[in-house]
Amino acid sequence: MKERMNGVKKKRVCSEWRKARSRVAARGRRERECGLFGELLRGLPLPQPVVAHLDKASVIRLTLSYLRLRALLDAPDCAVNAPHCTLEGTRPVTLQSSNAGQGYEPDGTSCVEMVLDSALEGFLLLLSRDGQVIYTTEAISMHTGIKQVDLIGQCLYDFMHPCDQQEAREILSSKSGVEECQKCDLFFRMRCTLTPREEMST
Repeated sequence: MKERMNGVKKKRVCSEWRKARSRVAARGRRERECGLFGELLRGLPLPQPVVAHLDKASVIRLTLSYLRLRALLDAPDCAVNAPHCTLEGTRPVTLQSSNAGQGYEPDGTSCVEMVLDSALEGFLLLLSRDGQVIYTTEAISMHTGIKQVDLIGQCLYDFMHPCDQQEAREILSSKSGVEECQKCDLFFRMRCTLTPREEMST
């Protein structure tokens, strides 16, 4: 009887020891995960007030989109880097991870975005062939009510009227070569979360 009680006590101690070791290991994993997500956040070219409210899924989504954008801009055949696309008196602007860096206003708004939005009187959308939003300017929130960080990395078709999706798919999936820069016009309806009063003000 005594041996059985000792055996039960020994098993209980071993079980508690395994649980404690498991808790320590889980705590270590969480700390490493938080550290990795912190590094990803510091690498994103977003102002601190925006970064502070991002969840982990959004961090991954925005990081992947940012890497995709960098790969596109760094490509030797990218239209953005083409000599004939450079305007006289302009200079390249490097994306900064700090809102106090060069190329940013004190509130964290990119100077390049401000020029683009002002020139377009709208917003810029950079899409992949499968309809994923690689990049969009902050002004999209003024016209649709959808925040920039909520749209980047998402599929545009999820925000587009179903009746307009097929035409957009056909245009984006066209097999034209890189050298063949073709202009095309596309009208599509997009989800809007603005109130009637906000729509009138924009």
